[in-house]
Amino acid sequence: MPNKPDKFGIKFWLATDVDCNYVLNVFPYLCKYEERPVKLSLSEYVVLRLIEPFTNETRNIITDHFFTTLILSQMLKTKNTSLTGTMKRNRKEVPECVKKVNMPLYDTLLLVHDDITLIVYKGEKTSKNVLLLSSFHITVDIGNNHPKKLPETISFYNPTKSGVGIADQMARRYSVKAGSRWWPIHVFSNILDLAGNNSWILYKDVTGKKLTRREYLIYIKKYIHKRKYKSDTQTKADTTEESAQMQIRVDCKDFQCRNETVDTCSDWINGECTKYIKRSYPKCA
Repeated sequence: MPNKPDKFGIKFWLATDVDCNYVLNVFPYLCKYEERPVKLSLSEYVVLRLIEPFTNETRNIITDHFFTTLILSQMLKTKNTSLTGTMKRNRKEVPECVKKVNMPLYDTLLLVHDDITLIVYKGEKTSKNVLLLSSFHITVDIGNNHPKKLPETISFYNPTKSGVGIADQMARRYSVKAGSRWWPIHVFSNILDLAGNNSWILYKDVTGKKLTRREYLIYIKKYIHKRKYKSDTQTKADTTEESAQMQIRVDCKDFQCRNETVDTCSDWINGECTKYIKRSYPKCA
């Protein structure tokens, strides 16, 4: 996988909240999905599956250039959901004039199709034009007061584009992963890392406490050990009680519950009992 810290790995598709980086939905990359329609591309299928629980709620989806297509934007509009994301220059829906246009620095070109806007922006001298598709912005305001004359769509996209990257970075920062050649172990460890992040976010939101993730994980570790100690103590007590009940049942079986008090020999000399004591047994249940 290029531009990733690990050369090999198991890929996960993630959908996160842009405000708190809470992981909303996730599933692994399996190369082929039998339920995927033939006419639906992999990127479109992944987005539709990730946001399936959140459609028809007037939400806006932020994607990168791998996922953003005009067809996906039109499909989401039917689900009362908008889309904003960067776009590849080689997409077939991108006009040829846009692919070859040579724009001045900090200049913006706007194209509109069916209330879906395509922004072409030149931000750096040495870089290529940035293409950004949006069904959320029907009209686009150009920031003439900004030094780089940023379009409204790009100003909206920049602070919201790193949700998945931040969630992945948080999972790597404090991880439970260990060296193993068995891939299910790595998948399970990744699930635990993501679950740890989500629980930390929920804990802060519910309690209102400003607790770092490191402090929270240490707190959870102590809490787990405390619960484990209580569980082990309770298990030991239950085992002791069960053993006592078993002894009562054995005693009842040996003496067939004939008497509650039995004479038991406590001292033997040359095979003869010289001292008897009375031993009491509870009644058989």
